[in-house]
Amino acid sequence: MRLKFVKELDFKELANSIKYHRKLRGLSIKELSELTEIDETYLTSIESALRRPSTETLVKILNALTIDLSECLSQKNHESNKIFYLRKVKLLIENMSKSQLIFINNTIKRFGKVKDDNHEI
Repeated sequence: MRLKFVKELDFKELANSIKYHRKLRGLSIKELSELTEIDETYLTSIESALRRPSTETLVKILNALTIDLSECLSQKNHESNKIFYLRKVKLLIENMSKSQLIFINNTIKRFGKVKDDNHEI
């Protein structure tokens, strides 16, 4: 009996993860195509698991999405909408200027003063 030490790559999982991370970063297929210099049709077929990317193509995609292969393959793509949007907000906040962060902070404070029946939100 031969032991398998390397998990067989699930290309459907890989395709879903690439699509998930692209959308998380707010990128269209066209924008990812421009970043990677990979044809839009080919990217679409990769995300649909109709084509398997070469190692070189996969590296270009992962670099453009700023993730590594282990993160891509370990990502659970069936996360709740809440977690998806929290991650998206985190990415947005990381790229904000100080004045934008102050504005967001003040806006959140205003929402905190809204009363919902018996509870302060």
